[in-house]
Amino acid sequence: MPEVFSVDVRGVRRLGKLFSAVRSGHECVAWSDDRDVAKRGISFAQFEQDVAALVAYFAVGDNAGKKWALYCEDSYQFLVGLMAMLHSDITPVLPMNIQPGVVDTLTRRVDGFVSDVKLLSDSVVLLPLSSDQVLSPKIVEALRRAADFSERMIEIYTSGSTGEPEVIVKKIGQFEEEVITLENCWGRGLGTAATVATVSHQHIYGLLFRLLWPACTGRTFFSRRFEFPEDMAVAIKQFSGCKSQSVVIVSSPAHLKRVSDNAGLTGVGDIAPVTFSSGGPLAFDANMQYQLITGSRVTEVFGSSETGGVGFRVIPHGSSEIDNNLRWVPFEGVELSLVDGLLRVKSKHCVAVDDWFQMGDKVEFLDDGLFLLRGRADRIAKVEEKRVSLSGVEVLLLKHDWLSDVKVVVLEGRRQCLGVVACLSSEGGKALELQNKRAVVNVLREHLASVFEPVVLPRKWRFVSAMPINAQGKTVVSDLCLLFDKVDIENDQ
Repeated sequence: MPEVFSVDVRGVRRLGKLFSAVRSGHECVAWSDDRDVAKRGISFAQFEQDVAALVAYFAVGDNAGKKWALYCEDSYQFLVGLMAMLHSDITPVLPMNIQPGVVDTLTRRVDGFVSDVKLLSDSVVLLPLSSDQVLSPKIVEALRRAADFSERMIEIYTSGSTGEPEVIVKKIGQFEEEVITLENCWGRGLGTAATVATVSHQHIYGLLFRLLWPACTGRTFFSRRFEFPEDMAVAIKQFSGCKSQSVVIVSSPAHLKRVSDNAGLTGVGDIAPVTFSSGGPLAFDANMQYQLITGSRVTEVFGSSETGGVGFRVIPHGSSEIDNNLRWVPFEGVELSLVDGLLRVKSKHCVAVDDWFQMGDKVEFLDDGLFLLRGRADRIAKVEEKRVSLSGVEVLLLKHDWLSDVKVVVLEGRRQCLGVVACLSSEGGKALELQNKRAVVNVLREHLASVFEPVVLPRKWRFVSAMPINAQGKTVVSDLCLLFDKVDIENDQ
């Protein structure tokens, strides 16, 4: 007998049981801007149909036990792909982006791609599939049988510290356990609020908060990612007017700090009382300004792809920027310790389930069990809340014939960006003589664009005859930063 899907907002349905529950076929799973106003809600019945169609496709090719890459711009199509892969015994592989270099690398490691955008690969299943496909009753029946995916793996590519993309492998059960943690922590307060986001589901924060959490608790999620606050404001108000529901915003510091009085989100806290932020600490002033404009309370989440959520904090509007207001609360079930001032984490959400995972964050523990973040100790930086390896940028640049030495630094101005200090090779020197600096920089940026997303590409470049060194013969970051015009950085938009 099918199980009844719990209407209790604290209930979490594991992924293997989404279709085994008795749910109304008219229940809204996702809200899509790609449809006309009368049909924007994607029903549970349509969701089941779409997943079954992709399962049928996989069954023809005998894909059980294989790996397929999954990249979608649309969150609903991504969820269709994810669920179909799990029900077809396929390991999902999530690329960090679809830059040509990333796709080329993955082509040699996976058996195919599922996407809603055209990719430069011969093995791509383009979503959505044809809606007129006649499905076998056996496929739908199999889909509705409860399954246990907890031991199944999912591979997520992220920026590594060695210059090569790093593959993080986690069990589906770890994501499900983290969803349970989130629901226990905040579910009652959110009620039936729909999720609207500025962040991608291709990364762990977006995957959990934007997609898996609402999907596993029966809440609606917006299928589109909103890059601009003006577009989000319009969508939120249209949704609330149509469905009479509140929303929860899932965002990043880079997006929140750009919200201004004319962004259309003034007073949106009446509809969106809660905003989640992760990807790096949100600057105190930006936090206060966002809350003043929107009236939405910011809940910051601290963690990493490897550890999952580690802790959270809520700084009330009107607070002072003192340590007492900047403290982080560890999530339930997360153990913390310090080694040489750096944070170690142990939890069931962490890649090292039964062992400690060493993070690169400097932390100060407080007597009440809370903690303060005191900066990063490694060479992974967050630019526009995108994780990027400074070493990785350097390694790729040094593969170009025009450069003989390279250092990459993070420059702080009105917006954070990367700066490159480079020594030209003889070929690079000739190129600079024959062309000009802008032309040389454009070639080098294009070289980086084969792997890195446009938003993280270096914006400032300095060519030097030799790297500056100190009395110990070392190149110091502060000396490199002095090579850049501070006024130029401050005025950079």
